[in-house]
Amino acid sequence: MKIFFTIKLLGLLLLSTLRNIRFVIVVLIFLSCSSLFLLQKVGSLSAQLITAASALNAQKLKHKVELKKALAKEKVKSRMRQAIVAVPFVGSVAFAAMELNDFQLWKKENPGKTESDYACETVQLSAEVLEDVLTEFPNVTKGDIDQRFLSFVGNCNSSEKP
Repeated sequence: MKIFFTIKLLGLLLLSTLRNIRFVIVVLIFLSCSSLFLLQKVGSLSAQLITAASALNAQKLKHKVELKKALAKEKVKSRMRQAIVAVPFVGSVAFAAMELNDFQLWKKENPGKTESDYACETVQLSAEVLEDVLTEFPNVTKGDIDQRFLSFVGNCNSSEKP
């Protein structure tokens, strides 16, 4: 009987071991398939990321070139205006033409406003720019700027409607 129990125990041990080995093999197959699927997904998403990054860099370079070109055009316009204004008669005519063009563009953007509103807005903006420019000169103080040029701004502020 003892042999019978021993054989029975060995048989149960063998079946139990085979069941555990089968379970481990099934788990390994499942994990391998899952790993391959996830690896394929990672590869696909990485390719999409690289494509998007290269497209973004291309757009960035394109906009950088466009920005440089626009900035260069504005600098050239500024130099041309300075050169034209330097010649007295031509400069006066050019200044008047440029100012009229600026006024017409402003009028399109602000249809309900008057010429005096344009003048006040122009004086205020010019005062801000002039203040920035004049502060770079050593002999000019803020009081000098306020007394001479910025006094026009006060008149505009008093005529504005609340």
